[in-house]
Amino acid sequence: MTNNFEYYLIDNDNNPNYPILDYKDIDDGDIFLEDIPDFSIQKIEMCCAAPKPKKPELVNFHSVADVLAFENSLYAILEPLELYNVQFIPASIEVKKGTGIDGYWLMHNYNHVECMDLEKSDCEISPRTEKVSWIRKIVLSPEKLSKVPLEKRLFFRMKEDYPTHLVHKSVVDKIMAINPKGVKFTPVETWKQGMQFDE
Repeated sequence: MTNNFEYYLIDNDNNPNYPILDYKDIDDGDIFLEDIPDFSIQKIEMCCAAPKPKKPELVNFHSVADVLAFENSLYAILEPLELYNVQFIPASIEVKKGTGIDGYWLMHNYNHVECMDLEKSDCEISPRTEKVSWIRKIVLSPEKLSKVPLEKRLFFRMKEDYPTHLVHKSVVDKIMAINPKGVKFTPVETWKQGMQFDE
């Protein structure tokens, strides 16, 4: 039986040919800061962020800052799960000027879950705001997580650190079953700040 508290951080695979994305022409990023879905935007256009790879390769997973972009095959896995407080917005990616490639979905994840054991984690609390200002190592709190039904915390953002997405093992297993390109999962217990730059 899957451990109810087994989580992974999701990140880009470090390959120089896999581009990091940016929004094209207009800043749609503000909608991803909202705590409710936005149905006014039908589609978001993206492009390769600088520095652009010489031979950019579009793969199953990319990101726009802390917003996650899933290609159709991964969306087909995630959408039927009816993830709590998650909205998917159709997107296209421009690799060559004037040519947009469809088949991507941006995740508007407004599911914020309080989950850290602050005493056991290696983190700093701001004396001014009394909020977490820096995290070096995450230790999850089963007590906090158990207050939220599993179906409402399969894929969420840490309330203590908004940019960080955590994914439950059951979802990770479904994604990795198709051997996707571009995505990397790190178990919470082995993650340390900056480790992605050591590879």
